[in-house]
Amino acid sequence: MSITYWNYTRMNIFDYLEYKRFLKEKTSAMPHGGRGTGKRLSELLRISTVSVSQVLAGNKHFTLEQAFQVADFFGFTSNEKEYFLLLIQMERAGTKQLQDFWKEKALKLQKDSLTVKSRLAPHSELTEIQKAQFYSNWYYSGLRLLASIEEFKTADQMAARYSLPISVVREALQFLEESELIKASPTGFSLETKVTYLGKNSPFINNHRRNWRMKALEAMAKSSENASFISAPLSLSVEDFEWVQAQIAQLTQQISERVSKTKPEIPACLNLDWFKL
Repeated sequence: MSITYWNYTRMNIFDYLEYKRFLKEKTSAMPHGGRGTGKRLSELLRISTVSVSQVLAGNKHFTLEQAFQVADFFGFTSNEKEYFLLLIQMERAGTKQLQDFWKEKALKLQKDSLTVKSRLAPHSELTEIQKAQFYSNWYYSGLRLLASIEEFKTADQMAARYSLPISVVREALQFLEESELIKASPTGFSLETKVTYLGKNSPFINNHRRNWRMKALEAMAKSSENASFISAPLSLSVEDFEWVQAQIAQLTQQISERVSKTKPEIPACLNLDWFKL
């Protein structure tokens, strides 16, 4: 089983054109100077620790297959993985012409990655394209919630809390940061105030509802005592139906006002459904 690391003091691979230098500096920046990383890599790649050392400190190089596993080990996003593999191919090239070919591709990807954020115009609300991604899966909203809690400031902590792959979490955090929904700093991630409100006629509203109701079904299966699930089919008057609807709206407003004044400590979800059969 591979063990994935992610140190919040984020080292951007796109700042490097030499993959060995990046790996050395990234490993050194890990807790305890990355002690034991070489051994874990050797176990993952099924090669000796000497072979790993010969790659990092010598003239040998990882194969593309090994590089792919190394990228997963460090939790690279898709773009980072592609760039990492291009750097490997550039180093492994047997001719100057082939090396320049791979370098040109790497430089293009490097340039594209550095301008991603500049393409997202500042806005008080998410764009339709951003909404499509944000509401495609529950964990975008879930990770944003964690960014408001002191206990969850790094990608590792967030991945552990939700039992998600570190690569998935890092890609999601990258999107949230680029969309200005969270902010990254040396002390960790924090919540930004950009609006994520969806109107009842939004094409994304049902996807948003389904995402969290699926999470509710998962929570039901765990039979937690720290959760409440209520299903109460009723027959009632039209007047009472409208009264309950008004009570739900009032309760939701009261909850929102209360929690906005207290310090976030845990992520939670409230699903309320009231409809005519």
